[in-house]
Amino acid sequence: MRVILILLLSVSVALGANVTFNLVDILGTAVPIQRKTVRVEPLSTVRGNGNNVVISDRRFFNTGTNGIFTATNLSEGEYRVFVLGNTYTSVFRINVPDTNGTLTASSLIQTGSETALETEEGQTLDIE
Repeated sequence: MRVILILLLSVSVALGANVTFNLVDILGTAVPIQRKTVRVEPLSTVRGNGNNVVISDRRFFNTGTNGIFTATNLSEGEYRVFVLGNTYTSVFRINVPDTNGTLTASSLIQTGSETALETEEGQTLDIE
C-alpha cells in the first residue's frame, strides 16, 4: 500500500520539464546578462495534461546577478521567449519535450531561417 501511495504522489508532482536559461551577451563571454526580464509564451492552444487544463497565458521571469533562471513545470510544446534588453528584445523559440526532467534552454532552441527575424508580434521579417 505504501509503494502505491509513493508512486501516486510522485506522478502528481511531475507536471512538466524544468528548463534552465543561462543568458550571456553576444560576445559569448562569461559575463552574465544580469537583471533582465524574460517573457515565455506558449504557442500551443489550450489543452489537457492529465487532470490539468494548460492555458496559453504568458509567464514572466527575472534573471539574477548570474544571468540564470529556471522555468519549472513547463508542459510539452513550443514556446516563444522574449529577453527584454536595454535597446533590443531578443526573440527565439524553444520546443519542450514531454518529460519531467531538467533541460537547458540552449538545447531546446528551434533553429529558424538564417535570412529572417521574428518580431515580438510573431511576424517574420526577411533580411536578405
